[in-house]
Amino acid sequence: MQLVFIFYFIILNLIIEKKKFDTRRSIKLNSKMDLQIDICNDIDENEWNSVVHNSKDGSIFHTIDWVNLLEKEYGEKVLIGAWLNGKLVGVFPSIVSCMDKYTTHIRSYTLTYEHGGPVSINADPQIIRGLILKFEEIAKDKADKATIVTPCNWSFTSELEGVGFSKRLESTFIVDLKKPINELWKNIKKGTKRSVKKAQKNRITIRSATKRSEMETYYNMFVETMNRAGIDPSSRSKTFYYGIWDNLCEKGSAKIFFAELNDEIISGKLLFLFGKTITAFCSGTISEYRTYQPNSLLAWHVIDWGHKNGYEYFDLGGGTNVPNLYEFKRSWGGDLIDYFILTKNYPSVKYKLSALYHRVCRAIYNLKKIINSEAF
Repeated sequence: MQLVFIFYFIILNLIIEKKKFDTRRSIKLNSKMDLQIDICNDIDENEWNSVVHNSKDGSIFHTIDWVNLLEKEYGEKVLIGAWLNGKLVGVFPSIVSCMDKYTTHIRSYTLTYEHGGPVSINADPQIIRGLILKFEEIAKDKADKATIVTPCNWSFTSELEGVGFSKRLESTFIVDLKKPINELWKNIKKGTKRSVKKAQKNRITIRSATKRSEMETYYNMFVETMNRAGIDPSSRSKTFYYGIWDNLCEKGSAKIFFAELNDEIISGKLLFLFGKTITAFCSGTISEYRTYQPNSLLAWHVIDWGHKNGYEYFDLGGGTNVPNLYEFKRSWGGDLIDYFILTKNYPSVKYKLSALYHRVCRAIYNLKKIINSEAF
């Protein structure tokens, strides 16, 4: 009986195997507008990134460089573009990966801390709506689950709710670097100021990473920090971080600051640089030096450096659902800014059959155990 079930399961699985994307499909939303929505995985990088840079909601996480990094680490990229009268005016990046053996997930994103979702020049509602509909079409065809992380203060969450996505509120602290430096210092909580001064008194110094091999040091501190926090660091490999160096740091789109004590690196902070915004991605500190407060000095250095170099905003990088992180990030005097994580399930026939198959196999296994136990 079990062999027969497995045989039929395999046949059905072959019949319903999902087809690859047909990139020639498109959506025309309005007969008065020549608006085309299409998959464009082979698009010119400069053409795509131009839209990202000219959108108020665009971020480094929408760029081709970032999507290519995620593709190498997690799965297949899916780039959706919107053309108005032949000109690219909107983009929607995503990654398709397997959460487990039976569940395919399309994400834009959350794989790390980043903001995805559709963006367009002039934030045109019709373009955003068209990109969402195309994403929905792809998700139904390709995945069992979809996740979208919106940009901060995004205006189109209701469009996703309208097609069945559920939302969860998240937030991040963003420091306005346009303020005078003395005001930025004044806005920091007293305890955090003391931590900065303690690090300075301990003669901790800050410098930028200057060579690729230093990513090894940074990565080791990151792993130590994640393990200390009880978080599995394996979701981001060492190769992923070297990819950040090769594809972002080398182009001036990312930067690592190190804190040193007696010429020894004891802490580091990885930042992304896009437009006028600095985004803190992750940090790492050697455990025995935590009491020296190197992370506090690093954060103040980023604020000071960003202010002096013409950046306007410092995004401290989410994590506000963790009480200790919330208090640390709140202490820098930034504004609490909302964004949303939206999810939707598309349980396919294949997925349902897989679940049924495993339930039947488990039932047969349990039945055999009962029969064998009674035999003795």
